[in-house]
Amino acid sequence: MNPVTREEWTLKGHGGLDLFARSWLPDGEPRDVVVIAHGYGEHGDRYGNVVERLVPAGYAVHAIDHHGHGRSGGRRALIERMDRAIDDFHGFVE
Repeated sequence: MNPVTREEWTLKGHGGLDLFARSWLPDGEPRDVVVIAHGYGEHGDRYGNVVERLVPAGYAVHAIDHHGHGRSGGRRALIERMDRAIDDFHGFVE
């Protein structure tokens, strides 16, 4: 397996909530980028099977925990307004 670099950080989402993000990066220049938007009641680390296939093939993989999910702030498993979660995700992608 090729070396994989994992990075973690937080960014600000709607209402100033801290949103947890992580990236898995291949050794060298990535051939492309994949961004994961997890489902309800999940978090980005549940996609290890995707990471295990894509990163050794040269892809960079990025994932954010939506507010209220995983290691992000907010009331657990609650997205009060989907448009805010979508805006947060778009900000992450940018």
